[in-house]
Amino acid sequence: MKVGIGSVGGNFSYGIFPEGRWNAVTAYAVKIYDYRNNSEIKKVKDILKTASRPNTGGYITAKNILNSSYIEANQEMLFFIDETLMK
Repeated sequence: MKVGIGSVGGNFSYGIFPEGRWNAVTAYAVKIYDYRNNSEIKKVKDILKTASRPNTGGYITAKNILNSSYIEANQEMLFFIDETLMK
C-alpha cells in the first residue's frame, strides 16, 4: 500500500492506493454562486473519484483507468450543477 497526499480545493487530502496497480484520481472543487431571485445561494462540493486496476495492459490500462475516473467525476460534477441550478 502507498499513501498519496495532496490538496483538493485548498484543503489537505490523502488516499491509500494498492501497490503494483494502476491508480487514477480525478478531483474537482466546485463552487456555485447563485444570485437569482435577489438572494445569494452558495453551494460548495468537493468531488473525488478514484479507480484502481491491475497492471496487465501497461500504459493502455493506465489511460483507460484515468478516463474512467475522469468520466465518473464529470458526471457527478454535472449532476451537482444541474441539481443546484434547477431549484
